[in-house]
Amino acid sequence: MPELIMNNAKPYFGKIDNNTKINVGFYSVFVDKDSPETYKVNGYSNVEGAKADFEGAVTFNPKRTKKFNESSVRFYDYKFSEKGSVKHNGVFSG
Repeated sequence: MPELIMNNAKPYFGKIDNNTKINVGFYSVFVDKDSPETYKVNGYSNVEGAKADFEGAVTFNPKRTKKFNESSVRFYDYKFSEKGSVKHNGVFSG
């Protein structure tokens, strides 16, 4: 799973309010020793050139996981808290 989150050092792209683009990348991902379904992450976000480091967690959500015949789709929740005070800085989750 850490390899999937790291995404070969390529950032993830998304949109926030008013279709403003956000790029999210990860510096490190590791399993939480107290909760094996949780991955602790450190990374960065970049919105309109305002780059901020963040830390947070990605946690398996068994209630949202869907089974399809022989396979299943696993869903995860995330919460990242940005450090510093640049424009667009805050906490994002989903």
